[in-house]
Amino acid sequence: MKKTVKLEQAARAYEALVALSREVMAYRTAHAMMLLKKELQREAEFLQQEEMKIAKQHAVLDENGNIAWVDSGRFRLKTGEEAQYRKKIQELQDTEISVEAVKAEKPPEMMTMEQAEALDGLLVFEEV
Repeated sequence: MKKTVKLEQAARAYEALVALSREVMAYRTAHAMMLLKKELQREAEFLQQEEMKIAKQHAVLDENGNIAWVDSGRFRLKTGEEAQYRKKIQELQDTEISVEAVKAEKPPEMMTMEQAEALDGLLVFEEV
């Protein structure tokens, strides 16, 4: 069953699956989660690449034309471009995509509420 989600939710779901990937669980659940992770990985990587393109358009650049990072994962925006940068990022994150929801046997023993929320509707457990 296809489900329409925003790119931002797909990326959060991918991160949740990465975090859960080391948990021991039933084979059918692990297999379902692996299939969903593979599909969402493409979307998460696309979102990251596009966010970097937008950042490069609006960030202060160094002498080589690369983003001038001020800290780990942080950069300064060109003067007066914050609103336009945030608008483009929000539009990108709000882009709707279609993802195949996956049925799994039962949830892992341990899962945070944040992970459960990120996977809601994308990973459907037969047993809760």
